[in-house]
Amino acid sequence: MKKTISLLLSCIVIAALTYFAYAKRLQIAAKAWHWRHGNSAIVSGYQVHVPDGWLVTSQTDEDLDLIATRAGEHGTVFANILVGTVRPRSSYPRDLTFWRLHQRQWLENRGLKEIDERTLDFDGATALYIDGERFPNATVLILVCMSTSPLNFIFFGQKSELPQFEAVVSGIHKH
Repeated sequence: MKKTISLLLSCIVIAALTYFAYAKRLQIAAKAWHWRHGNSAIVSGYQVHVPDGWLVTSQTDEDLDLIATRAGEHGTVFANILVGTVRPRSSYPRDLTFWRLHQRQWLENRGLKEIDERTLDFDGATALYIDGERFPNATVLILVCMSTSPLNFIFFGQKSELPQFEAVVSGIHKH
């Protein structure tokens, strides 16, 4: 009888630990990534800050995928930041004028009057995103951000997480 109770208690403890590890697997993976790599990753010669609680789920020399892992940070959706590289045809900084006009026209053609245009500066480059309230009641925001450097960005998350995205982009610098 005593062995049965000990075995049952051991199984309960193991099940509880397994559940905890499974429920916190992304946070554990983020901590492990930060222990191994520090707080930054390199993409196309640029150093990108990886905030605490964010996990690098995919990384190559030309792109990076970050995902928020804290429950309070993402609400119903995990915030995601994609950093990708598009090689320009020349060594001159990319001109964003045409892209800016195209994005604004696209939003205006869909009846949007309130268009938010923001620029972020990082290491001598400028990043630009343009957004309109396409879905005012939506909980998820998707932003495409072009820059004068080879880097481009996509943000997927809640509006409240936008400052975190802007901080990541603004903190980028040449390696």
